[in-house]
Amino acid sequence: MCSAISFAGFYKRLCGRVVRKLIKQNIQAVWPELQGSTCLGIGYAGPYLNALKRRGAEQVVSLVFDKAALEGGNPDKPLVLGDPSHFPLPGKIINHALLIHDLEFIYHVKDHLSELHRVLVPEGQALIIVPTRLGLWSHAEWSPLGTGMPFSFRQVTQYLKLAGFDIISSREALYMPPVQEDSFFARALYAMAPFFERIGPWLFPFVGGVHMVLVCKSQYGGLKTSVKKPAKVRTGSLLPEVAS
Repeated sequence: MCSAISFAGFYKRLCGRVVRKLIKQNIQAVWPELQGSTCLGIGYAGPYLNALKRRGAEQVVSLVFDKAALEGGNPDKPLVLGDPSHFPLPGKIINHALLIHDLEFIYHVKDHLSELHRVLVPEGQALIIVPTRLGLWSHAEWSPLGTGMPFSFRQVTQYLKLAGFDIISSREALYMPPVQEDSFFARALYAMAPFFERIGPWLFPFVGGVHMVLVCKSQYGGLKTSVKKPAKVRTGSLLPEVAS
C-alpha cells in the first residue's frame, strides 16, 4: 500500500496535478452544490477537499488510516486518524462522503462500507472513486492508482448494494494514458487531457482510469452489524474546521 508520503509526492508531479484537476472537475459536476453540508473525505482525499469547500460545504473533515498523514505527509492536513472498520465518528452525522485512494487498499470492504453507512445521515450521499480493472492507470505501479486492487464496475456496485446503498449515477474518468516521466512528450500528452476526457466515453467507454459511483443510503438499510461505539478521536475536536 502507498504511504501518505507517496501520495503527496505523486500529486506534486505533473501527472498528479493533471489527475487532480480532471477528478476535481468530475467531483464538481456530480456535486455542484454542497451549501451547508458536513463532508467527510476518506482515504487520501486531501487534494480534493478544496473542491468540496468551494461548493459551499460548511465543514470538511478528512479521515485517514496512515499515521504518516498526520505527521506532515499530507499537505492538506487531515485531522482524524481512524481504523478502516471502526470510524471515530458518531452515527448519522455526515451529509456527503468522498472516498478516494481508499477502497482499493481495504481488506475488509464490507465492514468499511458498513461504517460509511453508519456515519451518513438518512439522506446522505457518498461518491466512491476506485481504479478500473480494464483501465491503463491500474497498471501504472508508479502511481497510487496502480498500487491497490482495481475493481470492475460490477464488483464495486455489488459491494455497495450489499452494504445498503442505492446507486444514483456512475461515470468514468482519466481516459488519458499514464506517462511517468516529466518529458516533453509527457507534457504534450497531458496538455491533451481534456481532449481524451471528451472522446474517451464515446470511443473507449470501459477503459477510463477510475470508476466514480454516486450512492445514497437505501431505504431498506445497511448490513446488520453489531452496534459499535465510536472510536476515540486522535486529533482535536470531533469535526474541527479544516483550513484550506
